[in-house]
Amino acid sequence: MKRINNPYTGLEGYNCFGCSPHNMQGLRMDFFLEGDTVVCKWKPQTYFEGYSGVLHGGIQATLLDEAASWVLFTVLGTSGSTTELSVHYKKPVMLTNQEITIKARVEKTDKNLVYIKAELIDSNGTVCTKADITYFSVPEHIARRRFAYPGKEAFFAKKEI
Repeated sequence: MKRINNPYTGLEGYNCFGCSPHNMQGLRMDFFLEGDTVVCKWKPQTYFEGYSGVLHGGIQATLLDEAASWVLFTVLGTSGSTTELSVHYKKPVMLTNQEITIKARVEKTDKNLVYIKAELIDSNGTVCTKADITYFSVPEHIARRRFAYPGKEAFFAKKEI
């Protein structure tokens, strides 16, 4: 697996609920690339609870959608916006404070539409939640102007220590 850098961390006003490492109320997701699949390892906290002991369904949907957006950034080299999100809750995600895995990959593209499959896997390897996500993608030059997209290379640039 290859670590994906978050080049937005230095951007003024950046406070994404999904991926900002500085948003203390957020999910603070961190990503890796495994082939053409974006992978996130994440530990649920009790303040993201829905039913007692269960990860809230809205948080699950957000985790899946956020991972899908990083597929656009790192695999397709652009940005865009979610146009459709269909979540299938198969089994409850228990808040055992064990790491869960979120995976997202491109299923197909059709002009500016990108169809992404994502899944949330518990610490036992059980797929608990699946999502079909459609993004409207824009050409890179528009993504740079409209969404502050820094270019694909920024996600893989070596950070100076």
